[in-house]
This record gives sequence, C-alpha cells and structure tokens, in this order.
Amino acid sequence: LSPYLPHRAVGHGGGVAVFQMLQALRAHHELRVLCFRRRGEEGAERDLQEMGIGVDTVPFRSDRDQGVARLALMADRLPRRLASAVEGTPYWAWRYRHGGLRRRLDQVVEQWRPDAVQVEYFALAPYCRHLRRRRPPGASGPLVVLDTIEVETLVRMRRLLAAAPGPERWWRDHRLRRIRRYEAAACGWADLVLTVSEQDTQVLRGLTGASHVETFPLGVPSEDLPHARPDFAPPPRLLFVGSFAHPPNREAALWMARHLMPALAERRPDVVCEIAGREPPEELRRRAADSGGRLVVHGFVEDLDALFHRAWLFTAPLWSGGGIKIKILEALGRGAPVLTTGIGLDGIDAPVGEAVARADGPEDFTARVLALLEDPAVLADQATAGRAWVHRRHGWAALARRHADLLERARRDLRGA
Repeated sequence: LSPYLPHRAVGHGGGVAVFQMLQALRAHHELRVLCFRRRGEEGAERDLQEMGIGVDTVPFRSDRDQGVARLALMADRLPRRLASAVEGTPYWAWRYRHGGLRRRLDQVVEQWRPDAVQVEYFALAPYCRHLRRRRPPGASGPLVVLDTIEVETLVRMRRLLAAAPGPERWWRDHRLRRIRRYEAAACGWADLVLTVSEQDTQVLRGLTGASHVETFPLGVPSEDLPHARPDFAPPPRLLFVGSFAHPPNREAALWMARHLMPALAERRPDVVCEIAGREPPEELRRRAADSGGRLVVHGFVEDLDALFHRAWLFTAPLWSGGGIKIKILEALGRGAPVLTTGIGLDGIDAPVGEAVARADGPEDFTARVLALLEDPAVLADQATAGRAWVHRRHGWAALARRHADLLERARRDLRGA
C-alpha cells in the first residue's frame, strides 16, 4: 500500500525506493500494489505490470491540478487541515485518508487474501489500524507491516535543536510533540515496524518501548546500476540530483547556488556545478541564468549516465531531513565520488575517508570540495571503494532475503500471540 504509484520515472527518492524494493521482493513473493494515481500518471502502472506485479490504483487530486480541478483540490484539503488542527494529527496523515482507497483495500484483502500487507510511510499508518481492527481476535488475517521510510520525529528534533530561542523554537517544539505522539501511536497499529536506519529504530523504540521495530535499510539494484567511470576531464564538475518537492533537497541546491559556487569562484573559477531534479525552484533557475555557465540546472533527467560520467564529485550538502538517502546510495553504487554531511549519511555506514567523504558544516563542506578537486586520483580510489561497499551492503538481492526473514519471524510471533 503506497501513497505514490511506483514507476521508473517517479522522480523522488521515496518512490524510487518503493519501486526498486518491489523489483527485488518479487523474487520471494507474489505481489500486488494498491496506491494513489495522480494526474499525468495514466499508464505508468505498466512498469509494474511488466514485472508480473498486480496494480490497483485510486485517483488522487494532485498539486498540478488547474482550473476547476484546482478549486476541488482546495475544497478537499481545507477541511482536512482544520481536522488536523483540531485533532492534533499531522496534516500529512489526514491528507491521505481516503474512503475509496480504504474500500479498495478491503476488497483486495477479502478477494486476494494476502499473507502480509506492507504499508509504506507513516502518512498511511491509519490503514494499518484499519487492517488490525477488521481482524477479529484470535482469527487469522494478513500480517500488518508498517515501513516508515522516514521518522519525522527525528527530523523535527533536529529542527528544534537548530532553532533560536523565541517563537520559532516554541512552534517547532509544538510540532515535534504532535508528530511524536502520532508516530508513537502508529507503531502500535502494526505487527511489524520497519525503519531504514539503526538511529530511526532507536528513536522509535525509545518512544514506544516496542520490540517489534526492526531496521531494514533501503538498497539499490546494484547489479543493474551503470558504472559511472568518471573521466575527470576538465573543467571540474560537481553534481547534485534530487526531487525539489522534498524541502531538504531545495535547501541543499539553493545553498550550493547562493554560497558554495560564489565561494569556489574565488579559488576555482573553472568549477561547473550541474543540478538535476524535477521542478527546480525559480530562484535556482534565475541564478543559473546569471552564472555564465558555471551553474547548470537541468530539471528532471531520465537518464543520468552522462551527468555521472563527467562529474568529478557528487555533492549532497544536506543540512536537514532524515531517513536513508537513495540519491547517495545510487551515486556510490554507480561508482561516483561522494561528499555529503552527517545527515546525508543517516543509515549509510560507509567508511568515511575511504568510500565516502564527509563534511561537518558549510565552511568545512566548501573546504572539502576544494581539497578533493585537487587530486582526481584520490577521488577515483574513493569511487571504487564506495561502489564495492554499496554492492556488498545495500544490494537489493541480499536485502530481499532479509525482508523475507523479518516477515517470517513476525508471522511466527503473531501466531504465538
């Protein structure tokens, strides 16, 4: 059960992760996907159907809707925002409460009788509660699994710690308390809760005291990823890829445009920065137009091979967010040298200095870029080590086997209970 239709051109890390997970899990399970379908995604379910995965979709109003459809979208969301404020539940959980999806879920469970239902994201956690409630005490029914993808409590804790004293800090504390209550409750609605990192697992276990929270890191299709083989031909090029619907990615790209590139201009005016991602902010496009070719914004790029081949360094200056970063796993898996932050390495324990480079803070990030660009041989060694590490630790084939083991163990616990 997914809030997004997983397909090859989904264009954001979470959707890519679910799509790749399904590709891997089909080796162990017969699969069926139930999800929302947005405007412009008509026919995209073929990507799953061609893999032998059944797909059921329910239409969902999109932020891209215009005209009358836009008015209908606003009319739908206003009462949800009011209900969220009154109930104290995060709006993104109210946003996906959908009678049509719930009814279709009941039909699929009744007709298909799955062994397990895996619900993606905390935003859909109320459907876990619905599945548990419709399972009579002592009766058999599908194992209910909540795959959190990202623990918002951790993200909000980081934002609170970064806030200055005053109204902003009070507001962030208020938001954290609401989300913490919701995520703690949601963990009790599932038989098994999956997180993508040990840090996320410890946060949720600390909130709930629950033992049914397990770490299941996301992966990459390591055997299918093209090998970037950077050529390190001048000029030196930096690369950042990410969906700009995700605030940490917007923040990172704008920081590169506002601060990193001007700072590099003083020491390395030959450096070119390329940024790719769906719907880049207008400010980013404007700065690229005024950069004299030093900043290039591509928008969404379906085939990234050429960008990775000419990039000397994949840079991900992530100062906020949570969960494992698919873009960093993919960059490492392609054999690209990677520089990121501690937040960028959430759930990724690659050896720093050997397989990946890390910077702690904006000034250190700029200094590390300058140092790394001085020695392409070091970058090449790091790229080789990073690719080998990802293939060993985050290949989907091995993770799919771990997933099957986790489900079997949870099924035994459920039968024992």
